[in-house]
Amino acid sequence: MIKRTVSIDFSRKTGKFKPINCLNNGPKFGMELEYDFTEQYKEMAPGFVRVSGVEAPYASSRYLDLHCIFPDMELDERFEASYNFAPTDRYLASVKECGADIFLRLGESPEPYEVKTHNRPPRDYGKIARICERIIAHYNKGWANGFKYNIKYVEIMCDVDTESGWSGTPREYYELYSTVANHLKETHPKLKVGAYSSGGFFSLNHYNGSKEQKAYIDFMEGFFSYITREKKTPLDFFSWKCYADSPEEISLHANYAKSYLGQYGLKKTQSVISEFNLKGTDTGAFLERKYPSTLARAIIIAQKSNIDMMFYSHLDPMSKWNSLYTLSARCDKHFYSAYHVMTAFGALSSLGNIVDSTEDYRTEIYSLATLGNEDGACVFSTSDYSGVVEIKLTGKSFKTYSIKGIIGGGEKGCGFFTEERGLPLRNDMITLRVGKNEVYFLRFS
Repeated sequence: MIKRTVSIDFSRKTGKFKPINCLNNGPKFGMELEYDFTEQYKEMAPGFVRVSGVEAPYASSRYLDLHCIFPDMELDERFEASYNFAPTDRYLASVKECGADIFLRLGESPEPYEVKTHNRPPRDYGKIARICERIIAHYNKGWANGFKYNIKYVEIMCDVDTESGWSGTPREYYELYSTVANHLKETHPKLKVGAYSSGGFFSLNHYNGSKEQKAYIDFMEGFFSYITREKKTPLDFFSWKCYADSPEEISLHANYAKSYLGQYGLKKTQSVISEFNLKGTDTGAFLERKYPSTLARAIIIAQKSNIDMMFYSHLDPMSKWNSLYTLSARCDKHFYSAYHVMTAFGALSSLGNIVDSTEDYRTEIYSLATLGNEDGACVFSTSDYSGVVEIKLTGKSFKTYSIKGIIGGGEKGCGFFTEERGLPLRNDMITLRVGKNEVYFLRFS
């Protein structure tokens, strides 16, 4: 009989759960934020939600972008009346309502037009920096009848290495970043500032990369050179996209990112995947049976790689990239099987401490386990394996366990599930018969 083993040692903590199950987009969508997924966000329990303006193109004239918050550049940035915070206040309040911290992009959304209205070099870089200073003061210090959200991460612009994201030269962006970053670190010293949601590293391991994709590396190298050699500028994190062909590509691109950061002496700079998804989801690959297990493997690999944070993209229910849920013609919520994978990792993250887990034949089974004060949990995913799996627990005794199995496919990708709760745990071992491309979430108590 074919058998594989997953061994979990709850006495060996290997670190804190990194926020790799974060999400792009706030939980409310639509012109009036009328589509509400707050309860679903609470179930997925992301540590951070990245808000960039990009996620709401049908409302981009209302939320998040600098020109929405400060609509007239001729006004004095020192005065409260110069700002229009109300729409963005509503948007960010929805993020706090779901229990996540805010990862804030300050800048403009990409403009896929020949002539850019907002995404161009400003006349006064210093004024942009002072506007950003007061936006942070509004959301962190209560300025202008604001809030105390304790926003920790601020991304200065995004997509600036794309044709739609910036109409200026690369150097003009480097100068803008340096001006804003240095000013924010002076006025809000606890803030982590970074840039710039790079297009990523696709061209480094694909011969068919486009001209724009190949240019991402040159733009990045010029940026790193400028902030380390020409004008010393803080970079607390570097954000980059990863739309991967396979889960393993996440680890490869994570190594690329760390290598470049180290090359420029940025060894303390955090590496953040600002947008993550798997290739083919835009053509409906998430409806296939294997997608939930592929997504689970990707998140497990990300947790064990040298990235510091990762954001799933995108959560707009109208987006073809959203493999978690959609809205029907009657605007009813429809959930794909991968949504339940994200809720499993949300539960895993809530326990806090990663513990040692190893598995036979790594290309067949991937596992991740965590431990809280009393409870433990594990997610494991199969790829090309069908047979028996023995889960051996050491380092802590539990009396019962619950299990949920997640299988993709089904009607409109809603999947199939098995779930049992309160099962007795004997001899610190669980034996399961599993099939290919399945995901299991176990909770021990």
